[in-house]
Amino acid sequence: MHAETMDSQAQPLDTYEAFKRALTLAILANLVVGLALLIGPLQTVEFIGMETGHPPIWIRYIGLFMILLTLSYIPIRLMPSVYLPLAFYAVFLRLVFVIFFVLAGFLADSGFFWFALYDLAFGVLLGRSLWRGYSEELMSRP
Repeated sequence: MHAETMDSQAQPLDTYEAFKRALTLAILANLVVGLALLIGPLQTVEFIGMETGHPPIWIRYIGLFMILLTLSYIPIRLMPSVYLPLAFYAVFLRLVFVIFFVLAGFLADSGFFWFALYDLAFGVLLGRSLWRGYSEELMSRP
């Protein structure tokens, strides 16, 4: 009888489930782009329509930096409510990168707009799902 009672109890709702899925997608996408920049820097840059005027080592550096930055998202993905300020900061940084890449696109007249769209898409997706989870968490408190 006791086991039946335990099975029928509702599990606590994870209000950040949508954010976790969105962040998982962002992590995987960042790792793919970072690895592409690290392994095939010139081919990747040419694929997105940018000029390859810089030595490949700097493009590889950007790929490595992107991978290492992305790994710092893992604690946020595992426990968003614990790392809530960092989760909001990560979303804020996406929007900062959008502004940076839009300005870089105007100044360099290059493929930077793809980076702006990439960060805008993930910034909106992460921001909406994080805000929804945070709002639901606040509403569930007494």
